[in-house]
Amino acid sequence: MSALHKIGLAGVLKRGAELMRSLNLPANEKGLNRFERFWRPVFGYAVSLTWVLHMLTVCYVVWSDNPRAPEIIMALVETTSLWSVALAVLGLSVVKGVSRSKISSKAALKTKI
Repeated sequence: MSALHKIGLAGVLKRGAELMRSLNLPANEKGLNRFERFWRPVFGYAVSLTWVLHMLTVCYVVWSDNPRAPEIIMALVETTSLWSVALAVLGLSVVKGVSRSKISSKAALKTKI
């Protein structure tokens, strides 16, 4: 019997809600909680690492003279939509993080004047 059946859907939802509450506390002085502070860097590193592995795979396939290289490369080309979504999310999160820091620095500048 699976763990989901043992604890039930209500138990899973309850534990998930407790986990989300623990991630949301405490907020720092900028109003960002722990989850909001760490998801951008973690997502950025994850996308970067997977992109490097993706490119290393392509290079290995080409340099090793694999007879199935065209098939493998065409299969990797099929991941274009995945990469476009991942890089778009990463780009938007970077822009939002930069704009948030600019807004807070401008607010700090106005209070000094």
